[in-house]
Amino acid sequence: MATPTPMTSLSCSPLQSLAGLDLTQRSLIAVDFWGYDLTGADLTGADLSRAVLRDATLNHACLQFAQLARADLRGAQLQAAMLQGADFRGAYYDLNTLFPQGFEPHLAGMYALCPESDLSGADLQHIDLSGIDLTDSDLSDARLEGSNCFGSWLAGVNLTRAKLSQTNLSYAHLSAARLDQAVLWATNLSHAVLTKVSLFDARLDSCLLHQADLAGAVCNSATLWPPGFDWQAAGVYLIGPNASLWGADLSELCLMGVNLSHANLVGANLQDTDLWGADLSGADLRDANLQSTNLTAANLTGADLTGAALPAASSASLAERGAIF
Repeated sequence: MATPTPMTSLSCSPLQSLAGLDLTQRSLIAVDFWGYDLTGADLTGADLSRAVLRDATLNHACLQFAQLARADLRGAQLQAAMLQGADFRGAYYDLNTLFPQGFEPHLAGMYALCPESDLSGADLQHIDLSGIDLTDSDLSDARLEGSNCFGSWLAGVNLTRAKLSQTNLSYAHLSAARLDQAVLWATNLSHAVLTKVSLFDARLDSCLLHQADLAGAVCNSATLWPPGFDWQAAGVYLIGPNASLWGADLSELCLMGVNLSHANLVGANLQDTDLWGADLSGADLRDANLQSTNLTAANLTGADLTGAALPAASSASLAERGAIF
C-alpha cells in the first residue's frame, strides 16, 4: 500500500463539511474532525491515527484499510460505513457511537468509555476525558498520563498500578476508587472527592491535593504524601499491624489480604468490607460491626469479637478459627 499523503491543512480548516471528498491515502494523524460531516467521504487507506472524530458523521464513508489506532470515535455515526481491513486498535467510543450492523468494537481492539467498562491496560494518554462517567470501570494498569479528567466520574474505579502522572483529576469524583500502587507524579487532585479511596503503596508526594476530600480513605506505611501534608487531619486511616482504628468507618472497602494483626478495631464499622485473607490475629474487634463482612480465609486467631455484630450462625464457625467471644 502506498504511503499516505500528508494533508496538514485540514488541522486548521474552517470547513465543517467534507462530505463526498476523496481523502484516499491521506495522512490525517491527530487531525481534529470533531462534528465534521464526512458522509460518503473516501478515506481508503488514510492514516487517521489519534484523529478526533467525536460526533462526526461518517455514514456511507469508505474507511477500508484506514488506520484509526487511538482515534476518538465518541458519538461518531458509522452505521453505514465500509470498515473492511480498518485498524481500530486502541480507538475509543461511547454509548452514542453508532456502528454498522454486526460490527463488534471490542473484537476490533476498541475501548468503551462508559460505566463498568473493562479498560485494564488501556492507553488513554493525552486525551480529553473531562466530565466522563467511568463509574465502577476497571482501569488497572491503564495509562492516562497527561490526560484531562477534570470533573470526571470515577467512583469505584479500579486504578491499581495505573499511570496517572501529570493527569488533571481536579474536581474528579473518585469515591471508593482503588489507587493502590498508582503512579501519581505531579498529578492534580485539587478539589477531588477521594472519600474511601484505597491508597496502598501509592506515591502522592508530588501531587496537588488542595481542598481534596480524603475522609475515610485508607493508606499504609508505604504511602508517600506531599511534604507538610497532614493526612491524619484529612481523615485518612492507616492500615497495618497494631493500627489504631477505634470506631473507624471502614465499611464497603476492599481490604483483601491486609495485615491488621493486633489492631484496635473496637467499635469499627466493617459492614460489607472485603477482608478475604486478611490477618486479624490478635485484633480487638469488640463491638465492631461485621455484618456482611467477607472473612473468608482471614486469620482470626486470638481476635476478640466480644459484642461484635455478626451474621446469624457465624459465631460457631469463627470460634473454630480461633476467634474469642
